[in-house]
Amino acid sequence: MVIADFIDAQGVEHCNLFATFEDFHRATFSPACRIWDSQELKGTGKTYQDRKERAAALAARVKKMETGTLTYSEIQTLRRFFQKLGAKTGNLRLFRRMGIL
Repeated sequence: MVIADFIDAQGVEHCNLFATFEDFHRATFSPACRIWDSQELKGTGKTYQDRKERAAALAARVKKMETGTLTYSEIQTLRRFFQKLGAKTGNLRLFRRMGIL
């Protein structure tokens, strides 16, 4: 999954959730599009502590992005993702404190 904050060719701001990078590139293929921020939603790392720190950084970055244009289903998908990631990494309290969950 990829979350992206961008301005399309018509000048309208968007914050969308895409299933793959291919979908993201299809939506922003125009040279007139300006991409502000994009982040692949993935919990990776070699050790438990590394995964925990990366999950916290990912949550902070997603929280910082403009989420006003996300649909309810996209918000629910993000919540489900961070619920699973928080359970795996032990960050549920942090995510709740940040307002992600």
